[in-house]
Amino acid sequence: MREVDLAGWDAAGQAAALEHLLAEERRRFDLGRAPLLRLLLVRLGGGRHRLVLTNHHILLDGWSTPILLRELLALQAEGEVLAPVTPYRDYLGWLQRQDRAAAEQAWREAPRRARGADRWRDASTAPGIPETIWRIFLRS
Repeated sequence: MREVDLAGWDAAGQAAALEHLLAEERRRFDLGRAPLLRLLLVRLGGGRHRLVLTNHHILLDGWSTPILLRELLALQAEGEVLAPVTPYRDYLGWLQRQDRAAAEQAWREAPRRARGADRWRDASTAPGIPETIWRIFLRS
């Protein structure tokens, strides 16, 4: 995480500096080097801040990004504490205990059981940005 303090700058200077910082954050990720997630906290003064989260798409997707944002907002809220997470090794143990043949059969049958599975063939009804992400942004 990188922190930049622009609190003493005038509005025009802050805007220009913020644009420059955002352009810097748009640089490509090198998959061979950590980190694949960058955080930039910009202090603007008067209790105002901007948090810029930049990640490679291999790290976060349309399902995990809303979870991360929801948890960041919960941490930011006064007095909010997140529940402890389940260790990944517990998930791996659960995965090993599953019946692989039954899972493969279930996935083979899933498309036939799905209702309206062909409704996305019409380009006019294709899925767009997940609604959950919009709800998070609209609240902040």
